[in-house]
Amino acid sequence: MTEKSNYYKNFVKKRNENEPYEIEAIKIICDRNETELKERCNTYEYDFITKDNISYEVKADHASKKYGNLFIEFKNINGCSGINTTKAEHHIITDGTDNYYMIKTLKLKEYIKKTKPSIREVKKDMLKTQGFIINFEKFKKIAVKIK
Repeated sequence: MTEKSNYYKNFVKKRNENEPYEIEAIKIICDRNETELKERCNTYEYDFITKDNISYEVKADHASKKYGNLFIEFKNINGCSGINTTKAEHHIITDGTDNYYMIKTLKLKEYIKKTKPSIREVKKDMLKTQGFIINFEKFKKIAVKIK
């Protein structure tokens, strides 16, 4: 199996694992903003968009409970990814519990640029991904808790 086919297999697996959190985030946003889901997207652009044309990216970072840090992906085997390629206006991040935090993507990018967080390469299922490591407690101070 090639590295690219491993990447796609892993992407689908992660997408399926993240789906319950994405569905919960859709419910939270639609209730909070009195709007409805317009569409879900299965590309790098965003995870969903509401009828008021606002786009969202949803991330469930289970390791943040153990390590106290968020992993914000910016590169994979295909090149730029994650925060570098998303077109979502907002990021919604959960640690896999009932806690959901929202931040404007632009604000998250500015925070990364300002604080220059460490970078970590993660190897899983023979694949490499690079991301910024952000302290979750500091992140909570700049994000809005939405659940």
